[in-house]
Amino acid sequence: MNKIIKSFVSFFIALFLFSCSNDELEKNQENAKVTNTNLELAKFSNLNIAQNVEADFQNVNEIKKDNFKISEFSAKEKIVSSFESDLLQGQLKYQGVTIENEGRSQSYFLEVFALEESAVYPGTITELKDFSGGLNVYSFSGENLGSVVVRNGKATNVSGKDKLDVLTKAINLFYAPSNNTSKIPLCDKTYTQVVELTEDHWRIVYNGTKILSVAYEGQKVTRSTAILPYPCDGSGDVDAIKLQRKAHYERYNENGQYLGPTSNLDGFEVTTKAQYDLLVSNTNHNGTDMTLDVFENNTSQASVKLYVVPWAGVKVTVNEKKVGNNYVVENVISTTFGMSPSFNWEQTNYRLTTNGSTTTIFLDGVWSYVEGTGIVYREVITYGVSFNSRTGKIIEGVRTY
Repeated sequence: MNKIIKSFVSFFIALFLFSCSNDELEKNQENAKVTNTNLELAKFSNLNIAQNVEADFQNVNEIKKDNFKISEFSAKEKIVSSFESDLLQGQLKYQGVTIENEGRSQSYFLEVFALEESAVYPGTITELKDFSGGLNVYSFSGENLGSVVVRNGKATNVSGKDKLDVLTKAINLFYAPSNNTSKIPLCDKTYTQVVELTEDHWRIVYNGTKILSVAYEGQKVTRSTAILPYPCDGSGDVDAIKLQRKAHYERYNENGQYLGPTSNLDGFEVTTKAQYDLLVSNTNHNGTDMTLDVFENNTSQASVKLYVVPWAGVKVTVNEKKVGNNYVVENVISTTFGMSPSFNWEQTNYRLTTNGSTTTIFLDGVWSYVEGTGIVYREVITYGVSFNSRTGKIIEGVRTY
């Protein structure tokens, strides 16, 4: 009898837990359905968001506090953009937020700029105590609503727009003043930062994976602005922040049928030297996607990508070791990226020069493209990659020859 009772109890506990899991799953699916219905990224005037950002509707987090209900989902760039700035972290973050308060609902899409000395944006507006930066805020239909500045978790509606009041109040629900000395001085100053995105437009005709013709149709430059917190012990960026230059391809088959746009040509093969030369001449060869991974035993790995053609190039990785207060180079390796079967890279040599806290690596190698079983064209390339020996971070990557 006891065994039967225990079996029934176990069964009902399992049934209860399963029911709870199903309820939670259905709840997340319903939230995702509503969010997916309302967000229209393609309508954004900001081309980087419209063409290069995708949202994760499957994981919607819900937080309730006081009379606020906050639903959040993450978003990310398909091709990660990067920029150089003395004041800001080099990559943008994106997130969607819907806030319900006093019977009203307001949805926001956030483009996040973080100050260099700030913690990385945590992916939620509820945990910003160590974050300082600016939120460029859009409606779900793409309207630019203005900017909210965050300093160590405290939000200010610097644009003065009524539509941003709910977002500002929701962030400040979680603000807790700290008595600790902040790394970033608190003040009320802000500055307006211009952000530029340059897009190269191409017309590509192809059959299968083989490109039959390439036509470069010029550049399109779009500019947006963001209001950012002013670092009181420094100055704001004077020049416009330039996001990674992107390629926009309009694709056609050999019969002239339009096949739609794409942002990369991974896996495609050029078929003539003229195509190759045109692609190379209109490619931004400056380094991008700079990363630093820190490991145990005082070792780290810094890397940068350098495009040869718009969808493929050379990734340089610097293996470093911290000795005292400085990072020193242990070795340098390089490989191709872009997954194109047409291209090959062979590293031949590298050498170092040091000027103060900057170490520059000059890397030599042979880049070639292949058709069938034979090499059609090859060229010797030298890259210059500079990194800060005190931080281990790559500062710049350029093609020097």
